[in-house]
Amino acid sequence: MISLSELGYKVAAKYPIIHINTHEEERFLHFCKGQFGGDHGRKIWEWSATEGLYVDVKKGGDTERTNTPETEDFVQALVKIKKLALEKEGEKLIRQIIVVKDVHPYIEYPIVRRHIRDLSVMLPHTNTTLFLLGAELKIPTDLEKAIAVYDFPLPDEEELLNLATAVQHNNRHKIKPLHKDDHLLKMARACLGLTRDEAENAMAKSAAKLCKLDLGEVAAEKREILKKAGLEVREPKKKLADLGGLDMLKDYIQRVNHSRVDPESRNYGVPFPKGIALLGPPGNGKSAIVDGIAAEFEVALVVFDMGQMQGSLVGESQSRMRSALARINAIGNCVVRFDELEKQMGGMTGPATDSGVKQELGGMLLTWLQERPEGSYVVATMNRVIDRAGGLLVLPEMLRKGRWDELWVLDLPHEQQRVEIAAIHLKNRGRKPTNFDLEEIAKVSEGFSGAEIETAITDTLFQVFPEGREINTDDVVAAIKRTSPISLTMKEEIDALRAWAKSRNIRAASTAAKVKVNRAARTVEA
Repeated sequence: MISLSELGYKVAAKYPIIHINTHEEERFLHFCKGQFGGDHGRKIWEWSATEGLYVDVKKGGDTERTNTPETEDFVQALVKIKKLALEKEGEKLIRQIIVVKDVHPYIEYPIVRRHIRDLSVMLPHTNTTLFLLGAELKIPTDLEKAIAVYDFPLPDEEELLNLATAVQHNNRHKIKPLHKDDHLLKMARACLGLTRDEAENAMAKSAAKLCKLDLGEVAAEKREILKKAGLEVREPKKKLADLGGLDMLKDYIQRVNHSRVDPESRNYGVPFPKGIALLGPPGNGKSAIVDGIAAEFEVALVVFDMGQMQGSLVGESQSRMRSALARINAIGNCVVRFDELEKQMGGMTGPATDSGVKQELGGMLLTWLQERPEGSYVVATMNRVIDRAGGLLVLPEMLRKGRWDELWVLDLPHEQQRVEIAAIHLKNRGRKPTNFDLEEIAKVSEGFSGAEIETAITDTLFQVFPEGREINTDDVVAAIKRTSPISLTMKEEIDALRAWAKSRNIRAASTAAKVKVNRAARTVEA
């Protein structure tokens, strides 16, 4: 079960005002009352625009609510809060928590900000702490020192297991037979990354639709929920063994996986792996490599879409970013893929043109990459790191060790790798590689990316199918010669990336990866 110990330390240290980042009002209030109220001796007040200030007091088996008149207006509520903080029981100030809901619409009013600054000075001398509860709060610059921030975590495995047990019990007239505990544990793990209400709705829907708690149904519902948050959950489709070349990178990933799953590695001093960045021209299978890493680790693949973080309202983008990162933290054991990070972070390296929102998102991502909890393994792909003039296209901090365990550069495949790549794609299209002269295909495809070799093979199938015969080596070679490869169309960019990577000793994913382009081989036979 999650703990509010960190928040408890802030309260004990008399932090005056703490903003609680969460979408889950009722869940937080339940935890808050359990952590601070009741036997723990603090009176818990709440404020909302509809009910004003009120306190719930248990009397016997009932709960009695006491409302404070004329406090629906937030300014009047703040005036009352100042008085409450000075109330005594005997000679001692009363120990209190005051939870304010939906403060963000009011925070820009000068009189509200003045009251909050007053409270930030006053409350440390009392036994009262003010919680500002909500999913988004753009804290004005003049209040940044007055308001601390606490991110309320999403449900953990234990809480979700209790929830799954409760959902099963509540739907026992529908679910027959009752599921075993190990199934409920799998159900709880399948719901990691969801809020409590989202998880409960997904399981209740499965019970209503299929008369059982179905992992596939809940996983499908979870994918739809996370997609709205800019996260796409996928099952890995590729394995590292399905990819040609990459011997150095494959060996590294196997070693990482060994240290990741072996608990003795922590005792040995090996830190939990954070992730890697893959640099190289497009078409070299960087996204497929991430799939392969997820398959090697036997975990889900989460694709992060930075574009989904952008919102039109003030503070909305930051709230979305914070929520997406919190969901990844809650999911825990997964591989996170950032595709073409240099494009996703476009606008974060130059002058601010959007009130600094993109730069702030970039800062949030950098901080998360550095400080995120153990569990997720992040892999970023980048097609272009520098422009033709040698200028960086990503934040310099994004390329330093510490945020990544390692940086890898994927050059265009050398001849032996092209043999492997051609064999893999021919086999994937139902052909026997031994029926083809793979060395000839590899020779004529010098300077091609893996994607271009695959495209040449599929183009061969389109060209030959109407003729009613089987494809052969000459057909594939002809298709290759009709193609202008990336080594020609992006020659300057590729040369610049190679020089940059070499000057900074970036690790090569494959041995003997140097490529020399034979322009004469690009000509098409008459």
